[in-house]
Amino acid sequence: MSKRTETLVASVKDQWARTWSMWEEMIQSIPDEEWARGEIDYLIPARHLIHVTVGEDVFSADTPLDESDESKWFGVPAWETAASDLPSKEVALGRLAVFRSTVEARLSQLTDEALLEPEQAHPWTGQTRMSKMLFSLRHTQHNLGEINSE
Repeated sequence: MSKRTETLVASVKDQWARTWSMWEEMIQSIPDEEWARGEIDYLIPARHLIHVTVGEDVFSADTPLDESDESKWFGVPAWETAASDLPSKEVALGRLAVFRSTVEARLSQLTDEALLEPEQAHPWTGQTRMSKMLFSLRHTQHNLGEINSE
């Protein structure tokens, strides 16, 4: 990163920090018995956390979707895993902290100019890397909203 202030990068990092804090707060507020269970299997909170980390792992590392590893961060894929095998809240919070640091380190490697470059790995998310970051933030907030609604 250059010596000058990278305003766009700082803004993206700040918004991700706020988003992860919301996830941490939400995880802590869900009763233990509801963390890995739900009336609708799709809306189980633990599944959504795995899903959003997979997405942001792919987007922040510029990994093609077909090369992603769903079990990389939590040891299990989000959607095919039995509810009884999903990570506990304690495990989820610990791994989310590591994941959060990884994403921040990746973002720290970017410059404002890099955020404005054309998006190559995931062009359906927008024209630039910045568009991809905004797409990913919206997607993550959508999942957070689904859990809070449930």
